[in-house]
Amino acid sequence: MTSEVKRPFLKVCGLTRVADMRCAEAAGADYCGCIVEIERSPRSITRA
Repeated sequence: MTSEVKRPFLKVCGLTRVADMRCAEAAGADYCGCIVEIERSPRSITRA
């Protein structure tokens, strides 16, 4: 049996700017999430 410690995956959700996604990536996030075209959400973004 190995005693290798695995870290959990990290996802940062609700990002609205590319700069924030790059910052999350630089900080070690494995995934970034965004809300696309959901009018009732203040964090919703539109497709380019």
